[in-house]
Amino acid sequence: MEEKKIFLLKLKSKGKAKKIEHIMRTQLGVNFLSIDFENRLMTINFDPKLITIEYISVLVRSVGPELIFSEHEVEYWQNQLGNYFVLKNRRKVLYLLSAIALIVIVAHLSVWFLLGLSLLTSIVYLSLFIYKSNKRFIRSLWKSDKLGILSSFIFTALGGASIYYQIINNYISILLFISILIVDIVTIFRWLNEKKSIEMNLL
Repeated sequence: MEEKKIFLLKLKSKGKAKKIEHIMRTQLGVNFLSIDFENRLMTINFDPKLITIEYISVLVRSVGPELIFSEHEVEYWQNQLGNYFVLKNRRKVLYLLSAIALIVIVAHLSVWFLLGLSLLTSIVYLSLFIYKSNKRFIRSLWKSDKLGILSSFIFTALGGASIYYQIINNYISILLFISILIVDIVTIFRWLNEKKSIEMNLL
């Protein structure tokens, strides 16, 4: 008996995953098979004397998906997919914080609250690159990330210093709001690039 974990590229729907499961479970030599759609992983236990890995590949490809067997490549694609989903979730949080910041600035609420939101948006974005808070997926810092985070922190620092020295006016509120917008722009830029790449190569 042999057991393999196989990554499925271009598995577009749960319906296709169910179809693959149905086809494979009817094959002689397949003892166990399950597909984790969210992670695009297929676990199969089979008897190589009765069914070959090449034939398994042909059957799965007849439905659409491509198979990745190499452990190194499986890890790579899992990391790519994981990053895609993590960024998707962080993006929603950042948009929510930005919407709250807009309400704060329009309603002329506490500038201290706006400063807190400015710091929080940068921290949420930076958490994408911290291994543990990023659900254990490794991300690389692009130039746009470095430039965006640096600009955001400079604007936040200027706003914080102005509040500390009690130079509080509309200009300071706008400065802090711009720091939040910078993080949003960087997020959108990164999201669009990663979404295009993932949809083209993986999903």
